[in-house]
Amino acid sequence: MEYLPPGYGDGSPRPLLLALHGSGQSGNGSVGSVYSLVGTGVPWVMVHDRWPLDRPFVVLAPQHDDSGGEPCTTADEVNDFLAFALKHYTVDPARVYITGYSCGAVGAWDYLGAHTNEVVAAAVPIAGDGQSAFEQAGCALGKVAIWAFHGAHDDSMDPAGSTVPMTKLKACTDPKPVDAELTVFPDKGHDVWDEIYDTTLGSGIDIYSWLLGFQKH
Repeated sequence: MEYLPPGYGDGSPRPLLLALHGSGQSGNGSVGSVYSLVGTGVPWVMVHDRWPLDRPFVVLAPQHDDSGGEPCTTADEVNDFLAFALKHYTVDPARVYITGYSCGAVGAWDYLGAHTNEVVAAAVPIAGDGQSAFEQAGCALGKVAIWAFHGAHDDSMDPAGSTVPMTKLKACTDPKPVDAELTVFPDKGHDVWDEIYDTTLGSGIDIYSWLLGFQKH
């Protein structure tokens, strides 16, 4: 699924936001299957007219096909899709961002572990697991600005998946992380992304403005 902001096509490159879904939205890419993406996450915000028109992103939400046995989006899939997006859309290569929830956050983390800041300037993984990403990249993971979210009572994805890598990242000095933010909701379970993606719910969290504060150098 794609969203093109007002004025897109005037030749001016826009920032790109790649939005990765959870395991419940996987499918084969058919029209009926892709429609499941609007059930939650960024696509849900858009189809319910909660996406401000002045938010400048080109938003792309690919669908992961789990029929091959991979439950979550893989690092290679993300890498290939970003290459496709940069080739086929008029986007600013210095302002490429990624977010994902649950399995999508796992995919985002895994991509960052393998590729750090090759393409992405900032990332928002929600209720994922970045422990293997830190093991793979170490402090180089901090070359990308990361704001991780998790619910303290998540019984689907251990909160350690966010708290452990972010704690290690915050302690890094070589290199020092561009920005390493961790928000744990003390009374929440797995589904914490609605109030993060939908700014109309009054949480006071604005990941979109935060993302736009970073550019790849």
